[in-house]
Amino acid sequence: MVTEEPVQLPNGECRWLMQGKGPITIYEDDSVKNWLLGFSLDITERKLAEDLQRDAKIAAEEAVQTKSEFLSVMSHEIRTPLNSVIGTAQLLQDMVLEDEQKHYVDMIRHSGEHLLQLINDILDFNKLEANKVELESAAFDLSTLVGSILDMNRLLADKKGLKLSEYYSDGLSAFYLGDAARVRQILLNLVGNALKFTSEGEISIRVRPTENKRVRFEVTDSGIGIRPEQIDKLFLRSRKPMRPPRVNSAAPGWACPSVKAGGYDGR
Repeated sequence: MVTEEPVQLPNGECRWLMQGKGPITIYEDDSVKNWLLGFSLDITERKLAEDLQRDAKIAAEEAVQTKSEFLSVMSHEIRTPLNSVIGTAQLLQDMVLEDEQKHYVDMIRHSGEHLLQLINDILDFNKLEANKVELESAAFDLSTLVGSILDMNRLLADKKGLKLSEYYSDGLSAFYLGDAARVRQILLNLVGNALKFTSEGEISIRVRPTENKRVRFEVTDSGIGIRPEQIDKLFLRSRKPMRPPRVNSAAPGWACPSVKAGGYDGR
């Protein structure tokens, strides 16, 4: 029988001991002796490590709960004014506007709807980390989707003197089934990274059909690029691609698009 129990030493210190005992038979010459074998092992350090591990687990669970409650409250606070912005844009769309004014109102509405989707994604962050994001499957207009992404980034591109372009290969359909909000978010991440690291030239989205009737999106830019030895690490979480030293910025966040694309068995 083996037991683990605390023992108080004469000096008042408490130690944990693993103790056990059991019968053993000893054969010696022509005699047989039955002995009682016992042992005592100091396991205080192991017990302390277990306590630390348990406390860390409890603290982590409390932190996750606190984060979830905070995100829930903040998302509600952000949604209220954001819905007002989207609603106002919808009212403006019903008015008689000039073409340029209508274009700007459309941008406000599309950007607001995208921001609302981002808020929903933040609340769904645990599913995202577990690769359990629920994807919709609805028809969407391919050229409208790509055009809205470029429109959202047009102002920043114009400020930097960059050209934004879109190219479509032959053989594409006008409409596809998929989660347009997720696709938009992936491409916005990629175009945003291109804008961040491109100082002159062009950023383009190229769209091609694949053999299995899917779509291939390619975001290219004339920026500074990434060191060849860092390419394999691009889509690892918490990993910052090594740009040249003159660039000072936060990690571009390639892991998030990678996780979302994986939901469609893509990459």
